[in-house]
Amino acid sequence: MHIDNIYLGAKTELFILQNQDKLDAKKLNDYRVHCLNFYVELATQIKSRFSFNDFLLKQLKILDPKTIFAEEEVGFLISLLNRFPILCNDDYAEHINSEWRILQECTEIKKYCSKPVLEFWEIVFTLKNDLDDLMFPHLKKFITALLCLPHSSAAHERIFFSAFYN
Repeated sequence: MHIDNIYLGAKTELFILQNQDKLDAKKLNDYRVHCLNFYVELATQIKSRFSFNDFLLKQLKILDPKTIFAEEEVGFLISLLNRFPILCNDDYAEHINSEWRILQECTEIKKYCSKPVLEFWEIVFTLKNDLDDLMFPHLKKFITALLCLPHSSAAHERIFFSAFYN
């Protein structure tokens, strides 16, 4: 990819476009190269910190609305409940599992499967039954906890800023 095609964000690109006659070409190029180095370091750090073959990461695919209704996904929920016992006791696990099964049977929810993950779950978490009670209160707590798992590190940000300001 040519250095001028590296995405720097809308605000930065707009600033460059609006001030291109005032910006020093060498400094702008150096900035782009620095951003490229940041992206490379970020990718390297992510790759070194995550095992993409990790069993847990594979299990988290149940959070993706496109996979929820696949029959083989039932076992993944039980595996996740087992992996995070602190998030549920036996009774709570039973409620989560029951709500998961109701979710999988709810044809009304299938129409939202094309939504992004967070938007999909936001819709699911607000659904109510005929008694005007939330349909998935236990599942909401569990899925929200899974969605909050740390998935990044500030190390790449420190590297970026230390290189940029030194």
